[in-house]
Amino acid sequence: MVQPRAISLSFVAEMDEVPRMRHFVELWLRSNHVPEPESSDLVLAAGEAINNACLHGSPAPRSVHISCSRHGRRIEVGVSDEGEGFSLDPSVSEQSPPPDGTGGRGLSLIRRLTDQLTIKTTTRGTTVTFVREIVPRQRARSG
Repeated sequence: MVQPRAISLSFVAEMDEVPRMRHFVELWLRSNHVPEPESSDLVLAAGEAINNACLHGSPAPRSVHISCSRHGRRIEVGVSDEGEGFSLDPSVSEQSPPPDGTGGRGLSLIRRLTDQLTIKTTTRGTTVTFVREIVPRQRARSG
């Protein structure tokens, strides 16, 4: 069976679609044999990016676009919206939000769960791309 190394899909930007979008990422990671904890971390990061795209970037009937690719041990996930873009102080995603805050954790969480986070925003939308390297694990020897 040929393993899909790259895939992309678009969804209507509705909060009801977030679980399906997150599941799409999860299935792709599984089909590419991405192990734990990397797989769970990437699904959580994708869920945060998807939530942000639906809440802040692309009100329906606009779309959220998701792309996933694997290059050896490097996994890259991108989430794009069709919103008007925003200005982001680079330090915002590096700071932890106040403990009693009700939001603002998405980018901080993605940064902590991944090895690289890139945010590109224009007047036609925002793309959040994150990368995670799969750490080789030693196999237990039987003996």
